[in-house]
Amino acid sequence: MLHKRQVLWFFGLMMLMVVPSQAATIYVSPQGQNTADGSINAPVSDISQALDMAGGGGTVILREGVYRQRVTLKPKHSGNPGQLTTITCYADEKPILKGSDQLTDWTAYNKNIWQHDNWSIPSQQVYVDGKPLIQIGTQNVIGDIEDGMKRRLVTGNDINDMAAGSFYFDAKAKKLYVWLVDSSDPNKHVIEAGVRDYIIRPAHRSPVTYVAVKNLTFRHANSSVPEIEKPYNYTMVTVGNEGLIENCDIQWGDFRGVMMGRNTQLLNSTIANMGNCGVDASPRSPWRVSGCTITNNGHRRYLGWHCGGLKLIPDAYGTIENCLVSENWGPGVWFDWSDTGGQIVIRNNRILNNRATQMIQGKIRHIDVAGIKIETSRNVLIYNNLISGNDGNGIIVMASSAVEIFNNTFTHNKGMAAVQVGGVPRGNKALGGGNTLDHINVINNVFYNNHATYDVSLQFPVTGRTDKVTFKLNSDYNCYYRFGGPVQLHTGGTYTGFLPAFDDLKTWQQQTGLDEHSFAADPMFINAMQGDYQPGSNSPLRDASIGFGKPWTPPMFDASPDGAGRLRFKRLDIGAYESADTHGKAAPVTIAPKADGMLIDDVLPAGVMSLDCSNHASDPRRFWLWTAVDPKPASGALCAKLVAENDSLRLMGLLMQTPISTAGYKTLAARLCLSPQQTPENVLFALQTEDGNYIGQGLGFQSTRIKLPKQVASIDPDTGALLAGSDSRTISLSQFSDNLTAGKWVQVQMALPSEAHSQIRSVILGATDGVVAIDQIQLLP
Repeated sequence: MLHKRQVLWFFGLMMLMVVPSQAATIYVSPQGQNTADGSINAPVSDISQALDMAGGGGTVILREGVYRQRVTLKPKHSGNPGQLTTITCYADEKPILKGSDQLTDWTAYNKNIWQHDNWSIPSQQVYVDGKPLIQIGTQNVIGDIEDGMKRRLVTGNDINDMAAGSFYFDAKAKKLYVWLVDSSDPNKHVIEAGVRDYIIRPAHRSPVTYVAVKNLTFRHANSSVPEIEKPYNYTMVTVGNEGLIENCDIQWGDFRGVMMGRNTQLLNSTIANMGNCGVDASPRSPWRVSGCTITNNGHRRYLGWHCGGLKLIPDAYGTIENCLVSENWGPGVWFDWSDTGGQIVIRNNRILNNRATQMIQGKIRHIDVAGIKIETSRNVLIYNNLISGNDGNGIIVMASSAVEIFNNTFTHNKGMAAVQVGGVPRGNKALGGGNTLDHINVINNVFYNNHATYDVSLQFPVTGRTDKVTFKLNSDYNCYYRFGGPVQLHTGGTYTGFLPAFDDLKTWQQQTGLDEHSFAADPMFINAMQGDYQPGSNSPLRDASIGFGKPWTPPMFDASPDGAGRLRFKRLDIGAYESADTHGKAAPVTIAPKADGMLIDDVLPAGVMSLDCSNHASDPRRFWLWTAVDPKPASGALCAKLVAENDSLRLMGLLMQTPISTAGYKTLAARLCLSPQQTPENVLFALQTEDGNYIGQGLGFQSTRIKLPKQVASIDPDTGALLAGSDSRTISLSQFSDNLTAGKWVQVQMALPSEAHSQIRSVILGATDGVVAIDQIQLLP
């Protein structure tokens, strides 16, 4: 009987989530007592003490209020893969952790300026009722002067340069001076000065793992404190390795907001108003940043050294997806010296209005900046992004290799080019010299009304040569359009070997061999003036993408044997956004995993999915066990196969990175094939709804409710990424409405929940005693 059998969740590597016996839940309140027991009615006041009391895998719950303290994580605070040590809020309360102290007892220096005496901390931040004052002078801390060069725009030198809305610290006199915007008395306001260099981070050289920080607000940090710890120095929040930062609001740090440890996830959080950059990452770590707002970082105006929204260096690799990256001083996303070959993915983001301009000799100069900057790095996928309004370049690729730029929409970018590829030769090996510039593809993109000098600029490594075969730099299947003027295209050799620019696409094609299949036309968006860049019904972008073929094979497209580049029912549209079908209904779409087993649920906007299970023949280690079956699936030679042995129910699943809306769809469908040699005794196909419940269809089960194991997950052995999981739930099963015949591909269909705004959290396949293959998991209207 099934209930006597061992139930497993199989997806490559199985991890049972065991809660340590010493784990506890401890409550903290600003009004708590450190002699208390940490219960909800007797909270402690110190977060570090609460972590000690909770133990590894425990939970620390913060009540509402302001916490002015540093939290230093230690190895004993580490959780485990099944039970992260968690710091979170109580219910809907909003605790705030601050790296500043409140200052009172101000005395008048003159009619405008007030002073606070006996202040020895070289604060680089002062806030008045939560709003920042401008710093006068500098403490010569990190980034102000590097390699003998000034790296930051500094305002004034001393108290004589103060103006309304500024502050100045006199280290010799140990005085802090403020001049409020309205010249009012600071004693009538809340004045806060940065004092702590971090709020949460691991202790020096301490291996801390599996810590989660959720639903918390962080404000203020001070980078002028001497710092020896790398890579966490001058960072407000970091949780070590294998950690999680989720639904947090992290703002107004003096230097850097978040440092991503190895295999750490930063989800659905705001990182804004940092002095230097929003997010950095440690080396060789497949981290993930998803669903975040990263904006207005770099406000202290660092000059091209280390700044912007996300600055990832060195050897950092991971995924940035579904984020708004906007209004940062410096590149929106900047990978530098990340050339280990680890996969870098930048997808489904809005990268808007990142800037860095400076007046030089009376002219505005766009400093070396871009929406996305790839420098001395390799193995990069950039797709399905809206890249708009950025200074310098939309994307710049410098001395890098294996960079695929496809299905993006570029609009209103300024400076050199919407896409610039160059940056060689690099002379000094220690500074990234010796890197190549090859295997760069610019495919299936829309270039719409960019204000940059060029739409595309490809700078080949040898003067006067544009040999796309030798150097493997290619641009094709793109759409170009500029209001009231011709396209602007450019190619060249080294920095001194530029060829003339082209303002005619046909001449460019004939003389360079580039953009052979590209065209110049109005893309006919639905409403570009309102920021709606979805192709309209008459758009030339529709079904115009190339999906595969020579010289370019993107890794996520169906390698159809006919070479037509078709993807499921049709070819994709050019650009970042996919159009609706001609009847105004959602077109059939296909759900499928990426190479690491995660669900590709966000390739297209508004919940529209694409792709299938027929990819990645080159990497059979991945969890969906890419393999050939007989007969072949309709999609191609490969599919996902589940092998169930030893009378056990084995499950494999796709955990949605972002829950998928089923609005506009009625049916979840898939094609299944039972092995005629090893026909399973039981088969189930199910989905998990937004409320966590499972519904599905089954074959051979004696019960209509199958219980899942409690708190079970699977971990990618290559990346450490969480792939699928469940809590203690049951699957409600009905019998398959379609007859499953061994040795044949049969489409099964399951009615979706009827709620208008229902969502799918995961999809699972299960079997006992046999082999079942799956392909073409789809939502149907």
